[in-house]
Amino acid sequence: VFHGAVAYNNEGEVSQVEVVAIAPGTVVTVNNLFANYEARRQGLPATNQQLKAVQNVIQQIALCHPHVNYQIWQNDKEWFTICPAPTVGKLIPQILPQVRQGDLHEVNLQIPNLENSSLHLVIGLPDRCHRHRPDWVKVAINGRMIKTPELEQTIFSAFHKILPRDRYPVCFLHLTISPEQINWNRNPAKTEIYLNELTFWQEQITEAIHKSLRISETNIKESIHTTRVSNLLKVAESKGEYNFNSQKSQSSENQTYLKAIAQLSNTYIVAEHSGGMWLVEQHIAHERVLYEQLCDSWQLVAVETPIIIYQLSQAQVSQLQCIGLDIEPFGDNLWAVRNIPMMLKQREDCAEAILELSWGGDLQTAQVAVACRSAIRNGTKMSLPEMQTLLDNWQRTRNPHHEKLI
Repeated sequence: VFHGAVAYNNEGEVSQVEVVAIAPGTVVTVNNLFANYEARRQGLPATNQQLKAVQNVIQQIALCHPHVNYQIWQNDKEWFTICPAPTVGKLIPQILPQVRQGDLHEVNLQIPNLENSSLHLVIGLPDRCHRHRPDWVKVAINGRMIKTPELEQTIFSAFHKILPRDRYPVCFLHLTISPEQINWNRNPAKTEIYLNELTFWQEQITEAIHKSLRISETNIKESIHTTRVSNLLKVAESKGEYNFNSQKSQSSENQTYLKAIAQLSNTYIVAEHSGGMWLVEQHIAHERVLYEQLCDSWQLVAVETPIIIYQLSQAQVSQLQCIGLDIEPFGDNLWAVRNIPMMLKQREDCAEAILELSWGGDLQTAQVAVACRSAIRNGTKMSLPEMQTLLDNWQRTRNPHHEKLI
């Protein structure tokens, strides 16, 4: 009889004890696949393609059940691991490393008039999270990933006007539906389904996506609301270089001089000073420099051609007027904006930026988020002169982020 890691003999005595950190859970072992079907094995794709398909299946299972820990071994070596997460939105960055949790928005809605039915949605915010292939629109029903072309097309349509050209959304949709509403007889592998109330669910999905993208003061706290608005703006910097202001200002006599000597992991600047060494996080330092530049030079400028915005509510129009934008009606559900913040003038997605501004928010909060979004990303390689310029400018700011030093 086995109890965990302890083995007893037939006399009730312990015969073997194996120390383990936790119970192993469910172990699935796959070997000699199609061993008795040589022709089928020969018809399989390349090994790398097969492994990628296996990995994709496991990732899909993890998305449907994010609370489970997954450890995958191949030939007695750990292949990959997916750690448990309280929500799908917190698990997705493990599958898409280039996506940060802040790039995603997650909602969980109960469906009215339908008992035990719910809609769970995770979307990538259109201004920062999208893909060049339509490969990350995923739909699950009742804990199982399935293919539903009708629902997938509904999602694509909802994002059509708000994504850059030739870009596709990041979206995970999980529906909990009564089994009576599902017809599994669409594909022998049960990978596709029919929904009895397809139009109803398409409407629910479209509404959920629109609610996720158009957050209002009535359904979310002001602190979250202002962060949502401010996250869109970016400082227009030239590609391939950083707009460090090299103008010198008078420093305090007791200010520590920092000399850049190296970069660590393309993230930290190794700085030497009279008392030792500092590690300065380049993103935090640049963020502070940009924030003060924004505070000192924020202004609105006229545009030669008005920017046309479609379908604004009166509250959105009032918000744009409150921050100084010149906006007026331009036709049926159309509005013309005739001046914009100077930093947006060179932006190709200026209309989308103005739309985000219309959702509300505090200007100072927006400036903080602008600096954060526009600062040098960790992982960016910098030269010694660039690092030294950044350190000098950061030291001259009114309130450097000393708490961010290691």
